[in-house]
Amino acid sequence: YFTPVHFKDSLLGYGVLECSLSQTKKIGNVYRNWIRNINNGLEMIRVQNTISEFSRHDAMTGLYNRRGMDIAINDFRSRASSEDSWLVFVVDMDGLKYINDHFGHNEGDFGIKTVASALTSTVKGSQVCIRSGGDEFYIIGMDNYTEEDARAFTERFNSNLERLSKASGRDYPITASIGYALKPVKSDYSIDEILKLADTDMYNNKSEKKRNRR
Repeated sequence: YFTPVHFKDSLLGYGVLECSLSQTKKIGNVYRNWIRNINNGLEMIRVQNTISEFSRHDAMTGLYNRRGMDIAINDFRSRASSEDSWLVFVVDMDGLKYINDHFGHNEGDFGIKTVASALTSTVKGSQVCIRSGGDEFYIIGMDNYTEEDARAFTERFNSNLERLSKASGRDYPITASIGYALKPVKSDYSIDEILKLADTDMYNNKSEKKRNRR
């Protein structure tokens, strides 16, 4: 018996079973049991991988959750150089309560997913997107970043979100406030402290938009 062993579109290898012609019935049973065991093993691996993915990703948006963020940060640190900087953004959706109250929570969820889509279409390189909870998001990257990189990201995100909002055809705009912080990896700032700085910058952006609407 010569057979390929595959799982979905992936070829894992080949199996060969040999027997005399007088033992074809016995080898057939062995072959079926062997295939069954391989199938059970592959299914167990698939389930384990699925559980692992769920433990790192937000179910609604597919972005990293807090656990996924910690894993990504540790990965960044393992390959950091002295020239690198942390570039961290905090993004908060505007008017989620208004949308929930006037159009329903399904529409509020749609708005959250739209902001997530705008972020994923904006990130570059090894930057990662995180839904930290509710309508708040983080973007974390580590590279030889500059202030110009931060401003360019902000402009791209605002442009992408505006485009998606208009394309949605909703009766309400989908907008978000964004702030950032840029700190060298070799500085004494922890990620939590950098997030707090970006969070303050985000609230400054939100307050400025509220003043301009008056």
